[in-house]
Amino acid sequence: MKKIHLKPLEPADVTQAYVDWMNDPEVVQYTMQADKTHSFEDVKAFVHAKMQAADEFLFGIYLGSEHIGNIKIGPLNTNKNCADISYIIGKKQYWGQGLSTLAVKEMCEYAFRELNLARLEATIFANNVASQKVLEKNGFHLSQTKENNYLHQGRKVDGLVFTLTQESWEGKA
Repeated sequence: MKKIHLKPLEPADVTQAYVDWMNDPEVVQYTMQADKTHSFEDVKAFVHAKMQAADEFLFGIYLGSEHIGNIKIGPLNTNKNCADISYIIGKKQYWGQGLSTLAVKEMCEYAFRELNLARLEATIFANNVASQKVLEKNGFHLSQTKENNYLHQGRKVDGLVFTLTQESWEGKA
């Protein structure tokens, strides 16, 4: 099994390859970025904003020294002590190798041990089967279906909300 590591992203980590993933329709098809075009400056500004944010944590997913994707926790909801989690493997040659599963596992550990969150949520398009498997392998369970709530490739699709609590995560670890 390949070993990944997570590293907080900084503007200096933005490369043309990273910008290229964000503009690849296949890579971003299941994200809210699908209809956007990104410039190098836009991506750098996004990373800078996340680096400065007190309620969001953006990490690069690295395989050795190669930046292959991103994972983010946030924004934090301090009233409910929870946050969203989202992730993307930008380098398609690494799809289907379990690397998202490993990254989510590491980020859950960070969220529950370092941030002491009570719950994580991930909302995905219902037709994103690969992401559903990643979440289920990490102990997330389907907690809500938002019927016809999202537009994906020109048609309405359901949003699936997956939840993992610190309590259930600790029982799995």
